[in-house]
Amino acid sequence: MARFTVVLDDAYIALRVASNWAHFGAPEYNPGVHEWVPTSFLWVGLVAAASKLVPGGDCVWIARVLGGLCGVATILLLALGLPRWRAAAAAAALLCAGSAIWAAWPLSGMDAALFTLLVAAAAMALLRTLEVRTRGSTVLTGLLFGLLSVARPDGVVLAVAAAAIASWLLRDLKWLSRFGLGYAVTVVPAVGYMLVEFKTLVPVSYYAKVHGLANVQNGLHYVLEAARTYHLALAIPVIAVALWSRGSRRPAAVALALLVTWIAWVIADGGDFLPYHRFLAPAWPLFALLCGLGLERCVAWLRGWRPGNALLWPAAAALLLLGACVAWTTPSLEGSDRVRYEANAIDEQMREAIGRYFAGKLQPSDWIAVKPAGIIPYYSGAPAVDLFCLTDLKAARGGQWVPAAWVGHQRMNAARIHEVGPRVVILDARLYRREHLPPPGMTDPNHGGGWLSDARASRYSPVQVEVVPDYWLNFFYRR
Repeated sequence: MARFTVVLDDAYIALRVASNWAHFGAPEYNPGVHEWVPTSFLWVGLVAAASKLVPGGDCVWIARVLGGLCGVATILLLALGLPRWRAAAAAAALLCAGSAIWAAWPLSGMDAALFTLLVAAAAMALLRTLEVRTRGSTVLTGLLFGLLSVARPDGVVLAVAAAAIASWLLRDLKWLSRFGLGYAVTVVPAVGYMLVEFKTLVPVSYYAKVHGLANVQNGLHYVLEAARTYHLALAIPVIAVALWSRGSRRPAAVALALLVTWIAWVIADGGDFLPYHRFLAPAWPLFALLCGLGLERCVAWLRGWRPGNALLWPAAAALLLLGACVAWTTPSLEGSDRVRYEANAIDEQMREAIGRYFAGKLQPSDWIAVKPAGIIPYYSGAPAVDLFCLTDLKAARGGQWVPAAWVGHQRMNAARIHEVGPRVVILDARLYRREHLPPPGMTDPNHGGGWLSDARASRYSPVQVEVVPDYWLNFFYRR
């Protein structure tokens, strides 16, 4: 995790809502605009509660601490959560801890680490209750899948898959009713709150991002890119052993079913544009567990085949583990994802400087319009609307779909931006040396170009300011 310390722009959307909830009493992105903007109800609630309890608690710092704790808890849970398969669980913990795809997210400020922890906890509870089938373990499993659904709406997909898997294997209505009871205990209060407060169960970004199956091709490319980056095809024989062996067949099949369900959902959703495959990270503990089960069964089979080499086979498995950890750690040190991550880190620093520059320079009624909706609004404190329609319900519902834009940022509504009438419009949230400053109108042809092409853009004048020594910003100011 030490290689990944940047709090990403997307995280600041939820952190702004959490800060407003803690300090002003309402979970709103813009105070007074009662719309549910962030994706994760549970994450925003946890950060807001911690910020309220910790004197002078900064939401960014709190999110990083909570994310780091969730990351560590995930590894400990993998290592200790399956007593029947201790060797497999220990191997899974090592594989997960040694993977860039997992390590990139605990300190990012985003809900990914919490969601990953809950995926691991719910999956392990399901595996245990399928074996033990006590009343308490079944209710606990439902409760954890309920928390998963409250953490992100996508968690419902895994909860439905878990119920279907258990129904197929157990054919026990009592088990299903207890699972449903546990699920309802956590989901019903959150659903009730959302319906009463916001008259919705989904965030604003749902309307901005979802467009049927338009992004399936992007999602397939996203998953295949991850498979190439982490050489996942080499794990297929090991997973096949876990599925073939009688001793591990059921847990392996359950973990694989959950994994395939999540991957199918990611493909349908279109994946993501950020490095290190954020949307696949929650399923990584499941993949690591499958590999751990396969390695354990390989060692057991080889010991039975050549008992005279009892120490050789565990040593060979340890070497395989080491090799996998090296291969899965390498992207954190080099490669295209690392290059993009470091470029993002520079962008985030620039956006923070821009946000701090505008803090206190605008009237409370002056809005700003930005493309990235996180860092600049968070540090400026100004009411904000984003050109990607992620933070304004009217913009998201009435926006135009732009398939060529970034995945998840394919909705535009220039008319809505002009209707809001922001005082400041930033089409390029980057800082440049004066001699390299591009023309004010240089922007993308969709979101920025759409705003500029509207006749109402004539109300704005281009402005160039020095935000930090020797670094300048272009923006438009409404006269």
